Amino acid sequence: MTISNLKDPLVQTCTELFPMFGLEHRFMCELPENSLNSGEKVNVIAGLTNGLKGNIVLGLTKEAAFEIVSKMMGGTQISDLDMIAKSALSEFMVMLCGNTVGKIGVKEIIDVSPPTLVTGDNVFLMISKAPSKKLFFKLGETKFNIAYCLE
Repeated sequence: MTISNLKDPLVQTCTELFPMFGLEHRFMCELPENSLNSGEKVNVIAGLTNGLKGNIVLGLTKEAAFEIVSKMMGGTQISDLDMIAKSALSEFMVMLCGNTVGKIGVKEIIDVSPPTLVTGDNVFLMISKAPSKKLFFKLGETKFNIAYCLE
């Protein structure tokens, strides 16, 4: 299977997923990157295997992470990434990846690995040196991005 671009399925998934939790977002642009990386403070990584191989990284500011988790928990104000908040972000990534993979429209089974969460104030992740793409979004007054690389 040759799929080189997840932009449309990812943007469509965000358009459906974010309003489910009362989140308003806006897609800004897609840019090519020399590697799959993230310099955000909150990163959720999932791998794709079998029918499609690659990685997807959800890069969030702390404010975006708090906003998503708060809305997922029914509006409860979140100001710390405790175990429950981290679990919610991982579940959000499962929904994001699962819905995106479902929109690709291929017959092969595509497996999504359990998400890995990496947080920190001085974190820079490099997952792959392969060319990748990064989608930039606004979420209220903050931002987030989704980077991906497919083999």
